[in-house]
Amino acid sequence: MFHCFRPIRVLAAFCLLFAMSIVLTAQVTTGDINGTVEDGSGKVVPGATVTATNVATNISRTTTTNSSGDFTIPGLPPGNYSVTVEASSFSKSVTKDIELNVGNTRSLRI
Repeated sequence: MFHCFRPIRVLAAFCLLFAMSIVLTAQVTTGDINGTVEDGSGKVVPGATVTATNVATNISRTTTTNSSGDFTIPGLPPGNYSVTVEASSFSKSVTKDIELNVGNTRSLRI
């Protein structure tokens, strides 16, 4: 009587394993740059504009720091980056030669 459910369980297990294999084989092809922006006295700078520029392609991504001075720029292609920070209470800052590899998260304190 219960033998009729066995093929359904086998099929369900196969489908679950197939779905897991798709997720496990997905590859990460980008990296992230995050960090905290501080002024010269060590106070965090909320609302600063942070721009990461790929040196080879000159393609930029921009974000703004939050109330804690933190920022994240996710999903960047691997490469060499410069990061520019601008704020009204802060002199423009440029950090160069930030090497970003696949799956990397580079954390900066600017």
